[in-house]
Amino acid sequence: MAFRMLEILPFSWTIIIRLFTIFSPGYIHPDEYFQNPEIVASDVFKFTAHRAWEFQPEWSCRSAAIPYLTTGIAYLPLRLIESVIGLNLVNAETMILLPRLIMFIYSLLIDLAIMKICKRMGISASGALSWISCSWIVLFFTRTFSNTIEAIILAVALMVATERSSLSTTNGKGNKIFKLGIIFTIGIFTRFTFTIFFLPIVVLLFLECIRYSTSFKTFLINLFYTALEAFVGILISSFFLILFDSFYFGSLKLQQLDLENDDYSYINLKMFFMILLQPSAWKNLKLSGNLTFSVLNSFLYNLDPANLAEHGTHPRYLHVLVNYPLLFGPIAIVTFYFFFKYLIFSLPKSIKQILNDSKKRSIFHILIKSLKSNLENGNGNGNGNGNGNRNGNHKKKETDFKKEKKDGKKGKEDQKNKMKMKNKKLTKTKKKIIKCNKSNEVPSNWIYYLTIGVLISGLFFLSIAPHQEPRFLLPLVTPLALFVGKQIDNEKNKKRKSKIFWMLFIIWIIFNLLVGSFYGIFHQGGVLRSLLYLQSDSSIYQTYKLKNENENPNSGYLDPNQPLDYPSPNKDGVIFVTSNITTNYIFFHTYMPPRTFLALRPVSYILDSTEYYNIVNVFDLGGMPIENLSLLTDSLEMDVIPNEIVKKFSYEKFEPISGKQITYLIVPSDVKLPPINNAILIKSLPFHVNMESDFDNVIDLFTQKLLIYKIEKEKI
Repeated sequence: MAFRMLEILPFSWTIIIRLFTIFSPGYIHPDEYFQNPEIVASDVFKFTAHRAWEFQPEWSCRSAAIPYLTTGIAYLPLRLIESVIGLNLVNAETMILLPRLIMFIYSLLIDLAIMKICKRMGISASGALSWISCSWIVLFFTRTFSNTIEAIILAVALMVATERSSLSTTNGKGNKIFKLGIIFTIGIFTRFTFTIFFLPIVVLLFLECIRYSTSFKTFLINLFYTALEAFVGILISSFFLILFDSFYFGSLKLQQLDLENDDYSYINLKMFFMILLQPSAWKNLKLSGNLTFSVLNSFLYNLDPANLAEHGTHPRYLHVLVNYPLLFGPIAIVTFYFFFKYLIFSLPKSIKQILNDSKKRSIFHILIKSLKSNLENGNGNGNGNGNGNRNGNHKKKETDFKKEKKDGKKGKEDQKNKMKMKNKKLTKTKKKIIKCNKSNEVPSNWIYYLTIGVLISGLFFLSIAPHQEPRFLLPLVTPLALFVGKQIDNEKNKKRKSKIFWMLFIIWIIFNLLVGSFYGIFHQGGVLRSLLYLQSDSSIYQTYKLKNENENPNSGYLDPNQPLDYPSPNKDGVIFVTSNITTNYIFFHTYMPPRTFLALRPVSYILDSTEYYNIVNVFDLGGMPIENLSLLTDSLEMDVIPNEIVKKFSYEKFEPISGKQITYLIVPSDVKLPPINNAILIKSLPFHVNMESDFDNVIDLFTQKLLIYKIEKEKI
């Protein structure tokens, strides 16, 4: 196969390329931010944020533990540094880049899994690793999508599932099933669709129970212990995740007995950690409320067709014909070719063999015979490279020896001499193979069929759902990489390389360059950069640093570098501007802007018996008609927010207009704006493509810009 050319690419360089995707400005989908960083930032830093409906207590359809295991690892140390040391490192740059760095580190687990699984399959991992690293989907590896997390968890699950079996009495390991139970739990708490991808692993475990069974009784015993061990892993991990969600969403609360008033009072997280260090106070704690089952809530929500219709319904063939090729390009064509080849040639022969055997024996004996036959035949490709084939050759030698023993025609001395002669013929390599087979590793052909099973299961069951997006298929990246690695390894022994695969290789390179550049640089590429600019330009960060606390604030000097969360003058005399300021951000014909990257905290303070506050309103008009933009800008001049806007965005909390008013309008260059008073263009950001815009040719599409206008108005 021409994809063997990928092996010449140094793997370290491809990892560096993935690392650089951390800085890519492309905006793939809003869920990257609103189902992860936006939630954690609003909790940790108390920033003004748009809270996705899944994380509202009344819905609680997503586990809050998963964002904290990813973005939380990046944001919590920043908050600790800010609180303990007083060093403020929280800004738009760190809030965007640090979660991506964490995801980059997590994504290396996919590479580790591919290395280990390829070794167990008896193939080189270089082809699979180079393929996956050169694909444009590495953009997802550094983004905080729940689908990316799901893909990483599935890679780890496949790595663990292909370890030596826990049912083996010779490997000395009995925690494989337990680990899979924990991994499965984390997977379904990430997305309940993880069950679909995990199903072939369950089938593999079932076949292992058959493999180590000598009778139906031992099969039932193996099955029972496998299920029990998995259940324990699921139960323990589910307990902690459910407990976390229950406390997070407020359905379960912890109370402490007040000995003075003889009554219980609720405690916060800070008090909880203080009590945790005092075992004597544990007896005064009491739980009240109910448990929150976020996975169940999400599953029940998606069962209702009316709920799915709100997010958009798609034809059932969209995943197979559009989304799958969009993610994986020409590789999708290759997998379809091998799949139909199997359906037409291999599957009918297998069915015919099963039907013939069923006339002679029971189904259980057929399965036993089939599994043992697979062990003797190894990979099933006739090259004898698999562990199973080596095991079969050794078993054949032992069988010949037993037959000679049963014959009884020769004495014990002759038998010992023959055995010694056979042992001398065994090379050191063969001895190692025998030793390896005693560990009862998963046969390489089983692993190959496992990857095919994950591909088929994921595509089939996800295609049944009415709501289909390309990123839903992202977990297929690991089994697909293993499939590609297998084909590359098979191609090594061929003298002639097919012209078709050379063409596919060229198409593969061009495809990834085009799609990767589009989504990594151009697609809504100005939105994040506009937030970086606005976060530094916004006047709400202006503070006055006084010579002493008693001095008139208006006599101080401007210091924009002071942190935001000082409600009153501190020891250095830092306070906010002593006048009410309203700052409005209007995003028009762009993707949803993540509010937390503006680093806005609600500000209000009292000085000289007068309350001052800075108000921030974010208006995300999306693809609304131009009339709505005119209505909003005209209304803001009159210091009001129109009812049409309030009704449209009922989930937003808009504050009244007061004092000095500054409005930022962020809009693509292809939008023809109506006349707006006092609007000044302050920034033009290139490399911004808005696919919803009307364009005559490709050149017009890629020459779009994102424009930022500033409108200042002093209230009279």
